[in-house]
Amino acid sequence: MAALKSSEKFIQRLREQPKFRKFHDVMPFRVHEILLVSSLYDAFCLQEEVHLTEQVLLQYRELQLTMAPRFTHVSSDDAAFDALDARDFDMILAVTRLPDSRLIDFGRKVKEQYPEKPFVVLAFDDVHLVNLQSHIT
Repeated sequence: MAALKSSEKFIQRLREQPKFRKFHDVMPFRVHEILLVSSLYDAFCLQEEVHLTEQVLLQYRELQLTMAPRFTHVSSDDAAFDALDARDFDMILAVTRLPDSRLIDFGRKVKEQYPEKPFVVLAFDDVHLVNLQSHIT
């Protein structure tokens, strides 16, 4: 709850500042490495249909940033923890249809071991969102 209050204060402070100042406040949170945890099929769909990396790159160019984040893909929760142990990732991006595991269990385990690391979930349809909401406390 304290983290939520802190985030709300930070956002309020950003809204009150001039636009040129906002960029400098957000820069310490810049994302360089993203770990994508999904099936091979979902990774293919994100790349070929959604053009995820291109969209991120375009957003970075629009903001006149020089280096877009690098995506590293793994296809299981075990491989994700091996990657997290081997390299420092700024964010974990997981899809709702994880092969060989349950997303809720994986997410809880990630937050236990890496409580400060952002964990973002991509849902492909509303059914997955409803299922997630019923498990989140």
